[in-house]
Amino acid sequence: MIQFPKVISLEEAAARIPDDVTVATAGFVGVGFPEALASAIEARFLESRAPRNLTLVYAAGQGDGQSRGLNHFGHKGMVRRRASSLTFSAILRPASRV
Repeated sequence: MIQFPKVISLEEAAARIPDDVTVATAGFVGVGFPEALASAIEARFLESRAPRNLTLVYAAGQGDGQSRGLNHFGHKGMVRRRASSLTFSAILRPASRV
């Protein structure tokens, strides 16, 4: 069995996410959303184009509709599909284009 350290950096956590997996997020608007981790995942994608083709699962609108929250996942090729109770298209706009 692989032993993982109890605490890792945001960059290391982002680096452990492979292509074609399901990522679930928690929170509502700006409360309880892992903003720093989402930002690290976005930075990795912009640098290396990975992780790609994610399935994103979330319960409700997460972020400010501009540059925070789910907008970090709004880059072409990053998310292939999403499962949510909130489905309007503005939820996944790249933060850099808002």
